[in-house]
Amino acid sequence: MMPSNRTIVKFCGVLLWPAVLVSCSETEVRYRDTLHLERPPEFEGALSEQSLQKSVDPVLTTLSIQQGLGDKVAIEQSALRTKLIIKEPFEKAWFIMELVLNQQRIEITDRDRDAGYYYVRFDPDDNEAKGFLGWLFRDDDYIERIYSLQLSDGESTTDITADIVTEQDEKNPSIPGAPEPLEDIKKDGPDRLLQLLYEKLRDGIPKHQRQ
Repeated sequence: MMPSNRTIVKFCGVLLWPAVLVSCSETEVRYRDTLHLERPPEFEGALSEQSLQKSVDPVLTTLSIQQGLGDKVAIEQSALRTKLIIKEPFEKAWFIMELVLNQQRIEITDRDRDAGYYYVRFDPDDNEAKGFLGWLFRDDDYIERIYSLQLSDGESTTDITADIVTEQDEKNPSIPGAPEPLEDIKKDGPDRLLQLLYEKLRDGIPKHQRQ
């Protein structure tokens, strides 16, 4: 006796059902695994910017810099090096540094927030670095160079140190065919940069200099 069509359909359904279950299980695993895929760098950067915006009030921070931070900023000098101290956590100090650099028209050539570095183009012979009457006594003791500003996170403060970026460093772009760089007559360029930033942060920024 030949099996009916209904019997054949039921038999085929029984055979195919395990395959359907396996396929659904594999699909579920694929979707579940996507939760653990690595985030792209630009997405991580966006998350960092969002966290910065949540922890720092840009308007209040800008106003406080314009009016001066007073005793919330300090400078320590030793035989080894000079250190600028902002008595704020890293997130806020990072934002403060960018604001004051822009206000002083010190060009930021690069930055690495994860490592805590700003790279800036600075000439200590600049008028602002020597005070209001600096133009009368300009000596050209320094060469415009790339400086690094490193922010180190403390528990409730942020330490900032400065260094000259060497010609071999990738952060200091070299021009093909350019002559050998000149030497600074004085070697305290990093200290002068920190001193300038300290005075501006402590005393505030005059209205005619605000951007």
